[in-house]
Amino acid sequence: WAAILEANPWLKETNLVSKPDQLIKRRGKAGLLSVNKPFVAAQDWIMQRMCKEQKVETVTGQLTHFLIEPFVPHKQEEEFYICIVSNRYDDELLFYHKGGVDVGDVDAKAERLQVLTGDSLSTDQVVSSLLSKVPAAKQENLALF
Repeated sequence: WAAILEANPWLKETNLVSKPDQLIKRRGKAGLLSVNKPFVAAQDWIMQRMCKEQKVETVTGQLTHFLIEPFVPHKQEEEFYICIVSNRYDDELLFYHKGGVDVGDVDAKAERLQVLTGDSLSTDQVVSSLLSKVPAAKQENLALF
């Protein structure tokens, strides 16, 4: 933890979001989100779950990889969902204009865009394929992300 703090001093300067980074859908519904906590609380939350048996829906396993990121206060309508699925010969981008804990079955709802390995995307491609339901004022910034 000391090495993490030394490399990332901002962790002590803001509240954080912590969550497992292991292909788990519906982390919020499973109680696998720590939101708006200082570093020590985020660290404690992770240590209580790391390498311990955890059941999520019908699967039981150990959580070994976690993300820690800055907590950014925002309104629910400002949250989006994005997922990148890496396949052998392409990547598939999934985007849904309503993110958050109650996103539901994003596989059924999301806009999708396949990108062949080695190809690049233009902002126009991203906007037209994924962002049609996003307010126009936010489309370019999201497309650049």
